[in-house]
Amino acid sequence: MIRIKNAGLLSSIQDFGRIGFKKFGMPTAGVMDKFAYVVSQFLVQNDEFDGVIETTIVGVEIEFFEDMIICVTGAQNELFINGDKKELWKAHLVNQGDVLLLKNATNGARNYIAFSKKMSLKKINSSLSTYLKSNIGGFHGRALQNDDEIEFEQNYKIYKPINLPKNFIPLYKQKESIKVVLGPEKDAFSDKGIYTFLNSTYNITQSCDRMGYRLSGEKIEHKNGADIISNAVFFGSIQVPNSGEPIILMADAQTTGGYTKIATILPSELPKVGQLKGGDKISFVEVSNEEAQDIEIKYQKYIYELQQILKKQISIYDIKVNGVSYNVVVEDKNSCKFQKL
Repeated sequence: MIRIKNAGLLSSIQDFGRIGFKKFGMPTAGVMDKFAYVVSQFLVQNDEFDGVIETTIVGVEIEFFEDMIICVTGAQNELFINGDKKELWKAHLVNQGDVLLLKNATNGARNYIAFSKKMSLKKINSSLSTYLKSNIGGFHGRALQNDDEIEFEQNYKIYKPINLPKNFIPLYKQKESIKVVLGPEKDAFSDKGIYTFLNSTYNITQSCDRMGYRLSGEKIEHKNGADIISNAVFFGSIQVPNSGEPIILMADAQTTGGYTKIATILPSELPKVGQLKGGDKISFVEVSNEEAQDIEIKYQKYIYELQQILKKQISIYDIKVNGVSYNVVVEDKNSCKFQKL
């Protein structure tokens, strides 16, 4: 079990989201930064992706009542366990009685606390994700509060401190240039409107949350107004209402919307957007459908390469036999290779 001593500004249980239920009107929810989430699961050696605590800007304090492996990924931050400073993007062993303290984020907005044990929480539509607007999933369907206690299933893993290569750790910025594909209603905008969208820098207003980011800046011109018959929207859809100022739909976005959509953000770019906050700036760069496909293929290869690098670390152990030190490489479940140090 863990106890939330300080829940911070907005902390909730999230995972990859509720996939496959939009046709029933169920939003996907899930983490805002999928890259930080996926890496957190790699680092605590989870074979199946499980629930994490997603924090927002303000850090948290957690007390542990059992031993487990944890790691914290995401926004630039300071992490302490029992007052000792620890690295982010690295697995750590915590013991019963330990206290984790995560300070406020500096660059970036969201951190992810992953655990090697599964949370004993009920899944809804195959997901632990909290959808705050409807009080569904996670911990009683709400944000975490002080003194909440979360129980875990018992499972055991050999602790192996895994180091994430520094070049894989993202550097979050307060101004991002984000790749988009124009559409699906790009024909609803004038040439001037499209030009304005692609050549302006927008401010993320304080009206930003897990559902969407309202932007302020140059007005985008429609041909005949913004209203359309409601159709599907997604995490990364960019709507432009009659005000002419864009709205980026985020992880908790509704399933349909009745405003024209000028563009869609590439999935590989969404982690950067998920780390932006009110007061940060954003601009947009158009890529073609073909370029977008190439970018996404390269991104998936990048994730796979990272996974293989970390798997190699998991399979190497240092042991002593009769006073002699060896590296032991676990090649598969049936064989090991010993190399004398």
